Amino acid sequence: MRWYYNIAQSIIDALHQIFNEEKQADKVVNHLLKSQKKWGARDRRFVAQVLYDVVRWKRFYEVIVDAKIENQEDKWKILAVWSYLHQFDLPDWTEFQSVDVTTIGDSVANIKEEAVLNSIPDWLQNKGITQLGETLWKNEIAALNKEAEVVVRVNTLKTTRYKLQQKLSQKKVLKRIEV
Repeated sequence: MRWYYNIAQSIIDALHQIFNEEKQADKVVNHLLKSQKKWGARDRRFVAQVLYDVVRWKRFYEVIVDAKIENQEDKWKILAVWSYLHQFDLPDWTEFQSVDVTTIGDSVANIKEEAVLNSIPDWLQNKGITQLGETLWKNEIAALNKEAEVVVRVNTLKTTRYKLQQKLSQKKVLKRIEV
């Protein structure tokens, strides 16, 4: 997928609402997606993914380009970092002119602090190591940084597990079945 200006500007506006106006990310995303009737399912998924990724990895992205997401021009830098890390080519827009994409990879390689790499506050890193120990904390934070799987529960008053499995398999929705 390539960047479209209206989508990028909508993401920047949503980031402003989340970080400058302190609105809840899920409510901002829901409102944005409802207000953009012309966007297809692919655009909606993309916008939601970018916004939630930026919210989750804010500290990491800010350190990479020495930016603060609360600053309007820095939001574009953060979007450039997201683009680079997800292998999107940056368009030749004036908003991206201040970003040297070639240095982003070097910046990532130079980050040594675990708290920054995991995009968590220092106090949480220290507390996690103190309470769980370094090895267990690393495993815990690695698990927390993975995207959660979708879980489907069967309402046995309306169908059986077998019938639902069949229906989902026919629609190629089901990847694996756990009992």
